[in-house]
Amino acid sequence: MNKFIAFDNETGGIAPETSLLTTYFAILDPHLNKIDELELTLKPNDGKPYVVEAGGLAVNKINLIQHDEEAITYSEGGQKLFKLLKYHGINDKLTPLGHNVHFDILGVNNHLLGAKTWNQFVSYKIQDTQVIASFLQRGGKFPPDLSMSLGSLANYFRVQVAGNPHESIYDTLVTIEVYRNLLRMI
Repeated sequence: MNKFIAFDNETGGIAPETSLLTTYFAILDPHLNKIDELELTLKPNDGKPYVVEAGGLAVNKINLIQHDEEAITYSEGGQKLFKLLKYHGINDKLTPLGHNVHFDILGVNNHLLGAKTWNQFVSYKIQDTQVIASFLQRGGKFPPDLSMSLGSLANYFRVQVAGNPHESIYDTLVTIEVYRNLLRMI
Protein backbone atom coordinates (compact mmCIF):
# COMPACT_ATOMS: atom_id res chain seq x y z
CA MET A 1 0.00 0.00 0.00
CA ASN A 2 1.24 3.45 -0.91
CA LYS A 3 1.62 6.48 1.27
CA PHE A 4 -0.66 9.45 0.65
CA ILE A 5 0.06 13.10 0.03
CA ALA A 6 -2.94 15.04 1.31
CA PHE A 7 -2.92 18.73 0.43
CA ASP A 8 -4.82 21.91 -0.23
CA ASN A 9 -3.95 25.22 -1.88
CA GLU A 10 -5.28 28.69 -1.23
CA THR A 11 -5.06 30.90 -4.28
CA GLY A 12 -5.86 34.41 -5.39
CA GLY A 13 -8.94 33.17 -7.23
CA ILE A 14 -10.27 30.32 -9.35
CA ALA A 15 -8.69 31.19 -12.70
CA PRO A 16 -5.61 29.07 -13.53
CA GLU A 17 -3.33 32.12 -13.74
CA THR A 18 -4.12 33.39 -10.23
CA SER A 19 -1.34 33.28 -7.68
CA LEU A 20 -0.73 30.32 -5.42
CA LEU A 21 -0.63 31.89 -1.95
CA THR A 22 -0.50 29.08 0.61
CA THR A 23 -0.30 25.33 0.47
CA TYR A 24 -0.04 22.55 3.01
CA PHE A 25 1.10 18.98 2.37
CA ALA A 26 0.66 16.11 4.82
CA ILE A 27 2.41 12.83 4.08
CA LEU A 28 0.33 9.97 5.45
CA ASP A 29 1.18 6.33 5.92
CA PRO A 30 -1.18 3.75 4.36
CA HIS A 31 -3.33 3.92 7.52
CA LEU A 32 -3.73 7.71 7.18
CA ASN A 33 -1.39 8.60 10.05
CA LYS A 34 0.58 11.79 9.44
CA ILE A 35 4.32 11.11 9.15
CA ASP A 36 5.56 14.39 7.66
CA GLU A 37 4.27 17.79 6.59
CA LEU A 38 5.18 20.94 4.72
CA GLU A 39 3.40 24.29 4.96
CA LEU A 40 4.31 27.02 2.46
CA THR A 41 3.41 30.70 2.26
CA LEU A 42 4.27 31.74 -1.29
CA LYS A 43 4.80 34.65 -3.65
CA PRO A 44 5.73 34.94 -7.32
CA ASN A 45 9.38 34.81 -8.36
CA ASP A 46 11.54 37.85 -9.10
CA GLY A 47 9.19 40.43 -7.60
CA LYS A 48 6.51 39.73 -10.21
CA PRO A 49 3.06 40.98 -9.19
CA TYR A 50 0.47 38.81 -7.55
CA VAL A 51 -2.50 37.83 -9.73
CA VAL A 52 -5.57 37.90 -7.49
CA GLU A 53 -9.32 38.33 -7.69
CA ALA A 54 -11.27 40.20 -5.02
CA GLY A 55 -13.61 37.22 -4.62
CA GLY A 56 -10.72 34.84 -3.95
CA LEU A 57 -9.26 37.04 -1.23
CA ALA A 58 -12.72 37.56 0.27
CA VAL A 59 -13.06 33.79 0.68
CA ASN A 60 -9.62 32.96 2.12
CA LYS A 61 -9.21 36.31 3.92
CA ILE A 62 -5.50 36.55 3.09
CA ASN A 63 -4.04 39.99 3.74
CA LEU A 64 -1.57 40.37 0.87
CA ILE A 65 0.60 42.96 2.62
CA GLN A 66 1.17 40.75 5.65
CA HIS A 67 1.35 37.66 3.44
CA ASP A 68 4.12 39.15 1.29
CA GLU A 69 6.30 39.83 4.34
CA GLU A 70 6.21 36.13 5.33
CA ALA A 71 6.19 34.51 1.89
CA ILE A 72 8.98 32.68 0.09
CA THR A 73 9.22 32.56 -3.70
CA TYR A 74 7.73 29.82 -5.83
CA SER A 75 11.28 28.67 -6.62
CA GLU A 76 12.15 28.28 -2.93
CA GLY A 77 8.84 26.56 -2.23
CA GLY A 78 9.33 24.26 -5.20
CA GLN A 79 12.72 23.18 -3.86
CA LYS A 80 11.24 22.38 -0.44
CA LEU A 81 8.40 20.41 -2.02
CA PHE A 82 10.83 18.54 -4.27
CA LYS A 83 12.84 17.42 -1.22
CA LEU A 84 9.66 16.21 0.51
CA LEU A 85 8.49 14.30 -2.56
CA LYS A 86 11.90 12.80 -3.23
CA TYR A 87 12.21 11.60 0.36
CA HIS A 88 8.75 9.99 0.52
CA GLY A 89 7.95 9.13 -3.09
CA ILE A 90 11.23 7.83 -4.53
CA ASN A 91 10.43 4.10 -4.19
CA ASP A 92 6.63 4.14 -4.26
CA LYS A 93 4.65 6.96 -5.77
CA LEU A 94 2.50 8.90 -3.33
CA THR A 95 -1.29 8.80 -3.75
CA PRO A 96 -2.75 12.33 -3.87
CA LEU A 97 -5.68 12.98 -1.54
CA GLY A 98 -7.78 16.13 -1.54
CA HIS A 99 -11.15 17.74 -2.08
CA ASN A 100 -11.38 18.82 -5.74
CA VAL A 101 -7.75 17.80 -5.85
CA HIS A 102 -7.33 18.33 -9.63
CA PHE A 103 -7.46 22.10 -9.04
CA ASP A 104 -4.74 21.84 -6.40
CA ILE A 105 -2.53 19.62 -8.58
CA LEU A 106 -2.77 22.21 -11.36
CA GLY A 107 -1.71 24.94 -8.93
CA VAL A 108 1.33 22.96 -7.83
CA ASN A 109 2.25 22.14 -11.43
CA ASN A 110 1.76 25.72 -12.64
CA HIS A 111 3.69 27.44 -9.85
CA LEU A 112 6.02 25.07 -7.99
CA LEU A 113 7.24 21.99 -9.83
CA GLY A 114 5.80 21.26 -13.22
CA ALA A 115 3.88 18.14 -14.14
CA LYS A 116 6.94 16.12 -15.14
CA THR A 117 8.56 16.45 -11.72
CA TRP A 118 5.27 15.97 -9.84
CA ASN A 119 4.47 12.82 -11.82
CA GLN A 120 7.90 11.38 -11.02
CA PHE A 121 6.89 11.03 -7.36
CA VAL A 122 3.08 11.22 -7.27
CA SER A 123 0.61 8.74 -8.74
CA TYR A 124 -2.15 9.63 -11.17
CA LYS A 125 -4.49 7.46 -9.03
CA ILE A 126 -6.03 10.27 -7.01
CA GLN A 127 -8.40 10.05 -4.07
CA ASP A 128 -10.81 12.99 -4.37
CA THR A 129 -13.29 13.28 -1.51
CA GLN A 130 -15.66 15.38 -3.61
CA VAL A 131 -15.84 12.71 -6.33
CA ILE A 132 -16.15 9.85 -3.84
CA ALA A 133 -18.92 11.60 -1.88
CA SER A 134 -20.81 12.53 -5.06
CA PHE A 135 -20.68 8.89 -6.17
CA LEU A 136 -21.99 7.73 -2.81
CA GLN A 137 -24.73 10.37 -2.92
CA ARG A 138 -25.81 9.04 -6.30
CA GLY A 139 -25.98 5.59 -4.71
CA GLY A 140 -28.27 6.86 -1.94
CA LYS A 141 -25.70 7.06 0.88
CA PHE A 142 -26.18 10.83 1.36
CA PRO A 143 -29.31 12.99 1.27
CA PRO A 144 -29.91 14.20 -2.29
CA ASP A 145 -29.93 17.86 -1.22
CA LEU A 146 -26.58 17.72 0.62
CA SER A 147 -23.96 19.89 -1.02
CA MET A 148 -20.76 18.02 -1.68
CA SER A 149 -18.64 20.95 -0.46
CA LEU A 150 -15.93 20.19 2.06
CA GLY A 151 -17.78 22.22 4.69
CA SER A 152 -21.06 20.38 4.21
CA LEU A 153 -19.35 16.99 4.40
CA ALA A 154 -17.44 18.06 7.51
CA ASN A 155 -20.73 19.12 9.12
CA TYR A 156 -22.46 15.90 8.05
CA PHE A 157 -19.71 13.80 9.66
CA ARG A 158 -19.30 16.21 12.61
CA VAL A 159 -15.59 16.65 11.85
CA GLN A 160 -13.86 19.02 14.23
CA VAL A 161 -10.40 20.36 13.45
CA ALA A 162 -8.68 23.43 14.89
CA GLY A 163 -8.39 26.36 12.49
CA ASN A 164 -10.57 28.12 9.96
CA PRO A 165 -12.16 27.06 6.68
CA HIS A 166 -10.23 28.16 3.59
CA GLU A 167 -6.88 27.89 5.30
CA SER A 168 -4.76 25.28 3.55
CA ILE A 169 -3.76 23.38 6.70
CA TYR A 170 -7.33 23.33 8.05
CA ASP A 171 -8.86 22.21 4.76
CA THR A 172 -6.25 19.45 4.38
CA LEU A 173 -6.84 18.09 7.90
CA VAL A 174 -10.63 18.24 7.42
CA THR A 175 -10.28 16.41 4.09
CA ILE A 176 -8.33 13.62 5.78
CA GLU A 177 -11.10 13.21 8.38
CA VAL A 178 -13.83 13.31 5.71
CA TYR A 179 -11.91 10.63 3.78
CA ARG A 180 -11.72 8.44 6.91
CA ASN A 181 -15.50 8.79 7.30
CA LEU A 182 -16.12 7.98 3.64
CA LEU A 183 -14.07 4.80 4.01
CA ARG A 184 -16.18 3.81 7.02
CA MET A 185 -19.33 4.15 4.90
CA ILE A 186 -18.15 1.59 2.38
